[in-house]
Amino acid sequence: MGLYDRDYIQDSRVQGTFASRVYGWMTAGLIVTSCVALGLYFSGLYRSLFSFWWVWCFATLGVSFFINSKIQTLSV
Repeated sequence: MGLYDRDYIQDSRVQGTFASRVYGWMTAGLIVTSCVALGLYFSGLYRSLFSFWWVWCFATLGVSFFINSKIQTLSV
C-alpha cells in the first residue's frame, strides 16, 4: 500500500454510494407504507380489517420468518 493509494478513496466512494442508495430505498418504502396507511384510514377500510388483527399479526410474523430463512441464499 503506497502513500498515494487511490483504490482506498474509490472504495470509500463506492461504500458511500451504496449507503446512499440503501437509504433512498428505505425512504421510498416508508413513503409507500405511509401512503397505503393513509389511504386505508381515510377510506374507512381499516375498520373492517381490524376485526382480523390477529391474522395480520401472524401473517407479518410469517413473512419475517420466511425472509429471515431465505436471507442467506440471496446474492448481493
